[in-house]
Amino acid sequence: MGIESVAIYHHDERDSIYTKDANLAVSLGKGSLTDTFLNIDKIISIALEVGCDAIHPGYGFLSENHLFAQACEANNITFIGPHSDAIQKMGLKSTAKQIAIEADVPVLISEDISDISSIDTSKLKFPLLIKAVAGGGGKGLKIVHEQAEVLDAVKSAQREALQYFGNDKVMLEPYIEDSRHIEVQILGNTHGEIIHLFERECSIQRNHQKIIEEAPSPGLSDGLRKQLCDAAIRFASQLKYTGAGTVEFLVSGEKFWFLEMNTRIQVEHAVTELITGFDIVEEQVKIARGESFSKQIKTPVINGHAVEVRIYAENPYHNFQPSAGTVQFLHLPSQVRFDTFLEEGTSITPHFDSLLGKLVVHSHDRHSAIEQLRSKLSETKIYGIKTNTSYLSHLLANEKFVSDIVSTRFIK
Repeated sequence: MGIESVAIYHHDERDSIYTKDANLAVSLGKGSLTDTFLNIDKIISIALEVGCDAIHPGYGFLSENHLFAQACEANNITFIGPHSDAIQKMGLKSTAKQIAIEADVPVLISEDISDISSIDTSKLKFPLLIKAVAGGGGKGLKIVHEQAEVLDAVKSAQREALQYFGNDKVMLEPYIEDSRHIEVQILGNTHGEIIHLFERECSIQRNHQKIIEEAPSPGLSDGLRKQLCDAAIRFASQLKYTGAGTVEFLVSGEKFWFLEMNTRIQVEHAVTELITGFDIVEEQVKIARGESFSKQIKTPVINGHAVEVRIYAENPYHNFQPSAGTVQFLHLPSQVRFDTFLEEGTSITPHFDSLLGKLVVHSHDRHSAIEQLRSKLSETKIYGIKTNTSYLSHLLANEKFVSDIVSTRFIK
């Protein structure tokens, strides 16, 4: 797009690929994430000092922090994402659920809990889901099957919610055991137009975090696909949303319920790009510039099937414990999309998320995409740290996965 880029980096990442690809790289210094990638004042100060017109927040750290978006707005820096008001509203699940109700999108009836003494466990129906009102990523999330477990689970969820999100409020809602996690990719521009780029299947998760994603979802009928995409557009329209976002749903049979909205680009956006041919990051920039949608993107067409696996530095056979160390040998497959920062000599520290890369394939149908992904994954060699590559290979070969007999409980 001919745009000069400035990368910011933690001292431990000073030799990472992205710092070399940018036109300019500026250090955030040493220290904790609070001192570096979560330091709003420091990031804004750097942006102003080097003359940045805009900031793309990516899909981690401050990407869904409304205070960061507000700081950009206050300093006349374009935040490549939605308005801070939309981020703030979507950061609270109870507020998001109310907007879904106003948009005539199905929801699961929930109850906010601020005082544990107010819970009458004798009136609850099981199984039950306890989750943090703020935040996400599987933190502050507990599944309860019996009355005797409720109070301890609520206390545990509250502790996690306070630790990760600074807000200990949780909510109770029914837990749908055999459900799929389906998300719809939407885009909204400053001219009031909102469109979708179909859905992604995100049911294969470990510890409530996705590890395999597909597009389109093989488990949807054409009718249900249309209902989900229409519901996502109604929801985003009710919010007057601008930018890229995903509206997430639980799906069971032909029924579905609103789950949450992520007000950023997703880790798994690549599978949508491969089946539609549109670059979502490029579309984010166009929206931030105030451009209208092209005729082509308003009428997207699904082309083939795409599958992505997330490769983590972790030991899946020891409760997915993160692994640290140095990449001593690296061989990545050719002629395939592999989004990563890895090189031989890259140091993997415990200070950051353990995601190493995303291997994504596209083919004419799901069966051939899975076979191609298995082949490319077998070519991937990362030595020096433990990874989940062999575990992913086993999942891709699982008969139930291949036959699309999946739910969010596929990995127990």
